[in-house]
Amino acid sequence: MTVRLWSVKTKECLHISRGHTEIVWNVFYSPRADTVASASDDQTVRLWNALTGECLHVLRGHDDDDSTLIVIYSPKGDHLATGDTVHSVRLWDVETGTCLFTLLGHSDMISSIRYSPQGRLVASSSFDRTVRLWDPETGVCRQTLAGQSEPVTDVMFSPEGDQIASCSADMTVRLWEVGAGTSCHLGGHNSAAWNIVCSPNGKEVATCSNDATVRLWDVETGQCRHILRGHKKKVFFVAYSPKKDQIATSSWDTTLRLWNMETGTCSHVLTDHSGQVCQITYSPQGDHLVSASDDMTVRVWDTRTGTCRLTMEGHTHCVLRVVYSPDGSEIASGSWDKTVRIWDAETGTCYKTLRGHRDLIDCILYSPEGGRLLSASYDAEVRVWDVASGECRCVLLGHTDWVRFIKHAPNSYQVASASKDSTIKLWDIETGTCLQTFSGHRDEVWRIVFSPGGDMIASVSFDRSIRLWDVASGECRVVQELLGSVNGIEWVQCSGIDCLAATYGDGSVKMWEVTVEDGRYGVRLRWSSMNCALVVTGAIMQDVRGLSQLNKQLLRQRGAVGEPTDPRCGKKTRM
Repeated sequence: MTVRLWSVKTKECLHISRGHTEIVWNVFYSPRADTVASASDDQTVRLWNALTGECLHVLRGHDDDDSTLIVIYSPKGDHLATGDTVHSVRLWDVETGTCLFTLLGHSDMISSIRYSPQGRLVASSSFDRTVRLWDPETGVCRQTLAGQSEPVTDVMFSPEGDQIASCSADMTVRLWEVGAGTSCHLGGHNSAAWNIVCSPNGKEVATCSNDATVRLWDVETGQCRHILRGHKKKVFFVAYSPKKDQIATSSWDTTLRLWNMETGTCSHVLTDHSGQVCQITYSPQGDHLVSASDDMTVRVWDTRTGTCRLTMEGHTHCVLRVVYSPDGSEIASGSWDKTVRIWDAETGTCYKTLRGHRDLIDCILYSPEGGRLLSASYDAEVRVWDVASGECRCVLLGHTDWVRFIKHAPNSYQVASASKDSTIKLWDIETGTCLQTFSGHRDEVWRIVFSPGGDMIASVSFDRSIRLWDVASGECRVVQELLGSVNGIEWVQCSGIDCLAATYGDGSVKMWEVTVEDGRYGVRLRWSSMNCALVVTGAIMQDVRGLSQLNKQLLRQRGAVGEPTDPRCGKKTRM
C-alpha cells in the first residue's frame, strides 16, 4: 500500500509515500520527471511529488469495488489516462487533478491504454474484443477496431503513430492502419517452436513446432508466408532443398512430408517409417532425402516421386542423427547404440561402424572437405574420425557433461562444441587442441551458430539468454536476457545487417539485429511473432496470491475455476 522512490546510484530509499488503503498495482513516472502516478485497488490514483514524496492529488471516480486501475501519462506529462477493469477510461488534468472526460463505449473490462507518440490519440483495448481510438481534446471516440475473436489483451502505437498493434487471446497480433481501420494479423506457433532453418537464398526462415505445423517467415518483414499443415504430432525438423523448390519436414507422427516452397502445398507424404522421425537431410544435389528414426532404420527417399529407395538397417537402438557427406557419396548416422555408421549412399551398404563412445551419440558432422567425421556424445567427448580408415584420430576432452551440439567454423578446421556443463569450447581438429573456452552461461548451452565471417559465435542456453562471443578473444560481447526459453537460433542477413533468428518455447519467432556502436556490440529486436495464448482449462485458483483483476479475468476466461487468495491476509476473495 506504499510507493517508494529509490536512488539508482546509491540504492537508497529516498521517500516512502503513504495514502493508499489497498494494494498498489501500477506506478509511473511523468515524462517531466516531476510527478509519479500510482494506481491501487482502493479505486484511486494518486499523484506524488517526485522530489518530496508529497501527495499532490487523489483522483477519484472509478468506483467499482472489484476493479483494478490502469494508469499512463500523456507524452507531454500534462494529462493522465486511467482505466478500470469494468469498462470506463478517464482523462485527467495533472496540474489540477480534475477529470476532463469519461470515455464510455467498451462493454467489458479495459486491458490496456496507450497514448500515441504525439499525444493526439488515446487507444484502449478491451475484453469486448475491440480497440477504441479517442480524441483526448474532446473525449470523442474516433474509431472502433474490431476483428479479433477473443479478448484484446494489449495495444501499442508504432513510433510514427500511423499504425497500431493489438494482441489477443485468439493467439494473433493485428497491425492496424490508423484512420483506415484495416488490419493484417501476425500469429506465431501455438506451442513450443523448435528447429529454425534459413532458406538457401537467405530471404526466408522456416520454423517447426509442437503444434504440428511449419511456418515460413519473411526475414525482412516478419510476415508469415505459409503455414504448412498436415502432420498429426509435433514437427521436430525442417530442411530446405538445395534446388530451392522444396521443403521437407519430419514428425513424431512417423511421417515425412515434401512441400512446394512457393505455394506451401504438400506434394508427398512419406509413410514407411514405423517410429518417430528424428532428423532429415537433403543430399547436396537435392535429388534425395535421408531420414533417421527411432525405428532403428535410416531411409533414403526420391524427392521427385516421394518413394523410398533404400532402407538401411544395422543400428540396435534409436537413430537420432543423419548427415550426407559433402560430395553426397556417403551417409553417416549416429545412434543411441553408441555407434556411428557410414553407409554407401547409392547402395545402402554399411562399410564402417565407428565405436569408442561410452554413451549415446547426439550430434555428427562432416568436415568441409569430407575426410573427417566428428561425433558428440553424452559421454562429454567429441571424437574426430578418419572417414577412409574408420580410425579415431583424436578425442576432444575438456567438457564435463553431455556435448549437445557441434558446429564447424566457416572455411576453417576449427569446431565449436556446446555442452550441458554451461560452456562452449573452440577446437583445432587437426591437433585436438582446445583453443578457447567460453564461460558465462548459468545453465546448459543448447545451440550455437557462427557469424558468416566466423569471428563471432551466438549461443542460446537454458538460462534463458542469448550471448555473443568474440572468437579470437573469448570475450562475451553481448548478454541478452530473455523472458522465455530459446530452442533454436540461426544467423541471417536482413538488408545487409547481421541478425539472429530465434525460436522460443512459447511458440514465438523473433529476429534480433546485431548492432555495433562505438565499438560496443548489442542486439535489438527487429520483429517478433508473439502469441497471447493462455489455456488453463480445469486449473483451480486456490492458494494463488497477488492476482490483479485483469489476471483473474484472463484465467477465468481461459477456463480456470475457484477463488484466489487475498495476498494481504490469506483469505479468499470473490471473483
